[in-house]
Amino acid sequence: MSISNTVLFAFTDSASVTNNEFYWNSVNNLYQDLVAKYGVDNVKIIAYSDNYIEIDRIQLNGMIQRKRGDCGGYCMTNISRYIHNNSFKDDLVIVTDGQGTSVEQAKLEMQQHGKIHSSNVYIIGENGNSDVVAPFIIQSGSKVYSVTSEGTKLIIETEEDERSTFLGIEKMTVKEFLENFDRIYNYITKPYLFGHANLDKTRTMYNNESIKNILMKEKSRLVYEYGQMNKGNSEKILIQCINEADFITATREIDNIVKKYYDSVNSSSQELTIEERIDKLIELCGVNKVNRFNKQGIRSNRDKRAKQVKNANLDTVTDEGIEETSKIIMKELIECPLNGEEDVPVLLVTGSKLLNGIAKNVINEIISCPFNLINYPAIKQSVISSLGGFVSLKSVKETQLLESTLTGKPVIGAIILSTQKQCLEITKSTIARMFTDGKLLGAPSSYLIAIYEIIKNISEYENILLTLKKVIIQMLQNSQSNASMSGNVSQICIPLRADVSLWFIAHSCLSKIPPANNPFILHLNHMPVIFDVLEMLEYPINEKVRKHYVHFVIVQTLHRMKFINSDTANCFMKALYQKAIFINKNKVRDEVKTKEYYLPFVFVDGKADQEQIDFALSLLNPIFKKVSVEEVITLNSFAHEKWKVEKTDLPIDLIEKHPQIEENWNEMSIDEIKEYDEKMKRRFIKKYGFEPTRDEFLLFLSRRVQKGTIPNI
Repeated sequence: MSISNTVLFAFTDSASVTNNEFYWNSVNNLYQDLVAKYGVDNVKIIAYSDNYIEIDRIQLNGMIQRKRGDCGGYCMTNISRYIHNNSFKDDLVIVTDGQGTSVEQAKLEMQQHGKIHSSNVYIIGENGNSDVVAPFIIQSGSKVYSVTSEGTKLIIETEEDERSTFLGIEKMTVKEFLENFDRIYNYITKPYLFGHANLDKTRTMYNNESIKNILMKEKSRLVYEYGQMNKGNSEKILIQCINEADFITATREIDNIVKKYYDSVNSSSQELTIEERIDKLIELCGVNKVNRFNKQGIRSNRDKRAKQVKNANLDTVTDEGIEETSKIIMKELIECPLNGEEDVPVLLVTGSKLLNGIAKNVINEIISCPFNLINYPAIKQSVISSLGGFVSLKSVKETQLLESTLTGKPVIGAIILSTQKQCLEITKSTIARMFTDGKLLGAPSSYLIAIYEIIKNISEYENILLTLKKVIIQMLQNSQSNASMSGNVSQICIPLRADVSLWFIAHSCLSKIPPANNPFILHLNHMPVIFDVLEMLEYPINEKVRKHYVHFVIVQTLHRMKFINSDTANCFMKALYQKAIFINKNKVRDEVKTKEYYLPFVFVDGKADQEQIDFALSLLNPIFKKVSVEEVITLNSFAHEKWKVEKTDLPIDLIEKHPQIEENWNEMSIDEIKEYDEKMKRRFIKKYGFEPTRDEFLLFLSRRVQKGTIPNI
């Protein structure tokens, strides 16, 4: 390694080295070596103990001759604070007798300071402890030497960057993190218990921003490690099940994955997960409360995990790359609208930073799953507006296209429909700039799937859909994702191939996973997209899964109906099995509607015929026609005004309920019914002062019977 311009020579002058002739001789020898190497004016000297003092060579010679310093103690933070306060980034040489305090605080301060050019530590004597110098050997190339009467020996050389966080969290396994959670929690909230005096007004660590950044970085590693535990052959088994359409074995393996996953760290799905615990620590560090996404393209709790994509443009694609790309998608080449030649299609992008100004909760949803782009009409429209049509790769290269041929807007990037390496880098860069200022929030394949769903019914893009499908398939089959594709530990974070993850999500409903942790429920709003992709992949989908999705949508629809008006919703449900008469709202005067509380049906004795059922269904969401009446009635029992999808344990095999048909007026004779009819009409006229229409009278009558039906008049 090359040397820097200056070197910091830090040695302890604590009481423990007083009159230690071997120690002071070693200090003198090391200093003379540094002077010969750097020059006397380029060697900065500090003595540290319970403080630090800058000294010159004359003062150093005096200490060496006296064989003692002027202080006591050996606090390691005195070195780290000198380095930080002086923004020191050059070479560091430390001499110690192997004793030290405040090691963890010094680690944190060195973590905050960042890298220096080099670090070499010399421990003098037989009994030195190398642990005390850990804060200063956290980067690659750092060395620790043991100096004894037998000579100088290299005992530690850091091969990888081991920039240490507080309490060694960077080396903790998932299980160790859980075991040390309370200790880490107390370190942040009660640092005085660890001997630290540097507190802010809330008596927490003064540099919490640094701790927060560390936690955000380690979060990804811990979550990934959590998922890697006991993965075994799950992916291989699921791929075989997909190829053979073996849903029985697949269900058994999904159950196995779930059990092993939640048992992997002796934690159940009902306890705080790794992610929730880390988030709790991050919150204690003072997370900025941000409502809008507008911090140079990203402002979210997840920004520390978002990848800054290397800027790439079409100039980086070589002629060889174009030729290779053409061979990869030979069957899906398209005719270029500019030159009429068959070539690789390029989707032009004219809009950038589409997520700027979007509410933070929406951004977090999109980061968790980019499919959510489809669920927000305003964002969906901005995606359409930001696409500038398509051309061929060769024509873009040859003409240096600066404006969209479709809209005339300036082109900011290109999505090349190929998985060739150079092209893929350009696509990633374009997607990152399209939605942020260069950070990739989620898998590129997920963004391409969302774009496919958005443009698939737009005629201008129909010629490139087949190519886009092939690119999506290749990207899915050559990338990894979490089983639930959420990044949320509670939803199964075992790493799987991305296409297998989508299949796992759809079929996770076959396993007995608690609703709050079920990937199927988590991605319920994305299920049509997931089904589309699985069909694109030509993967089998269990009919039970399709039906389960329909059941959930029906429950969701019923919930919305009941939230708006539960009486009307229940009236429609009853009309599917009980004989009823439809009340035409247009034939009921406003005065009657206001006083009698209009409902669309009044009920009479007997079972609904098919014509009535078909009529009632025609007034409802078309989704209800996909299942039997008995299923609708059964699903109705799961829906209520305060219903929440994540709390709904909807069985995959629905046990249908058969409603009780009411027969309340069988004992009344025809004459008695006529008499009752006349009596109620007189009451209507007395109240309103006019003769009722048929619909008005039926509504009036239905509000006055004590039973669930009215006489069949």
